[in-house]
Amino acid sequence: MAKALKSAENLRIEAWTFLGVAWITIILRTIGRIISVPISRFDPDDYIMLVAGLVYAMETIQIHFIAGLGGSNNMPPAVRATRTPEQIKDNILASKLFISGWIEYGMTVWLSKACMCFFFRRLFQGLADAQRKIRIALWLVLCTYILVFVTTMAECVPFHKNWQVIPDPGSHCTQGLAKHVVILILNVGTDMYLIHIPLPIFIKSTMPLHRKIIITLLFGAGIFVTIAAILRSAFVFQDLYSSILMAQWTVRESCVGFIVNNAPMITPLFVQLRSMCCGDRKKDSPFSTKDIGRSIYSRSSGSAAKRQKRKNFMVTLGEEVEISLEHNPPHHRDHNSESAGSLNPGRASGNPGIRVDVEVQLQYDEADLERQMSSKRRRDLERLSTGHLAGKDKGNYKATCNGRKPR
Repeated sequence: MAKALKSAENLRIEAWTFLGVAWITIILRTIGRIISVPISRFDPDDYIMLVAGLVYAMETIQIHFIAGLGGSNNMPPAVRATRTPEQIKDNILASKLFISGWIEYGMTVWLSKACMCFFFRRLFQGLADAQRKIRIALWLVLCTYILVFVTTMAECVPFHKNWQVIPDPGSHCTQGLAKHVVILILNVGTDMYLIHIPLPIFIKSTMPLHRKIIITLLFGAGIFVTIAAILRSAFVFQDLYSSILMAQWTVRESCVGFIVNNAPMITPLFVQLRSMCCGDRKKDSPFSTKDIGRSIYSRSSGSAAKRQKRKNFMVTLGEEVEISLEHNPPHHRDHNSESAGSLNPGRASGNPGIRVDVEVQLQYDEADLERQMSSKRRRDLERLSTGHLAGKDKGNYKATCNGRKPR
């Protein structure tokens, strides 16, 4: 009895601790998004994450009461035979909360998957192959959740046997083996599909190796959610009569899911805070201090033989812009470089020099420009679109501006 009470108390402490950790990641993510964009321009994944956090909080509250009521109707036959009427009432209430907890657990996990899908959709705008995979992922998440919900509600028939204590309603109404198997297969399957969407893009990208490794590890951290789901099922199958153990691994898996899903949005916030506190605006940071989802991926033209050095860097003008800077050797210099834009036009016909071509691809929403951009920023945008970038060397640059009409 003392051991059971200690296990219940440990479950309560663990459940509330993991809920606090999950909500810390949600709050940090939300702060980072508010810094990047106004609340009115939040994307679906921002709202879905908040809803998932609320559902997880409800799940934690129910686990708190389940621990205090002594567990559900899932118990060995010898223990079932010794239950008093008062204990049976507690087991009935705990069993009802347990069924509700199953539903909330499924909602929490699958809302996190939907959040990641919408985040990928925003991150990989303009990449047709990635968008196609993301649409498939959204349908996959929806259909698999429907299967999970139907399995949860239909495994035990009639439904009221889910909280029946005496007589024994059967293992399909107490242990829920079908729910465990279905959720494990669908959970792991959808996680693996989601992981495979961003990794090939980052691996094939032209970003520096250290950035590629960091971002690949960050977005590949979804494998830890898969591991948590497998461990949860493995430990639960070892002791099918332990409702406490089942609840413990439920909150652990849910918390890991929140950490992994929010990590890509929290990391840029810490980079920005470090820059603000230390004044260290490192150029080799793998993240922009603005919304990572607005990054524009582009490829420079020309063969590798004509390129001695290439440097990609990010600037900010309302939206993020990626600039490709090419350093051309003297023997490949264009004789018409004065008109094309040289660093020193007066030397175009004589001594060899360095020609710098900067191509700016700017993606913006015309409606946003009309509604939200200040007159100064609008003038800056016009200077970009006409090729007048900055300073005394404005003739050295050319710019192309591609407007994206609102959907």
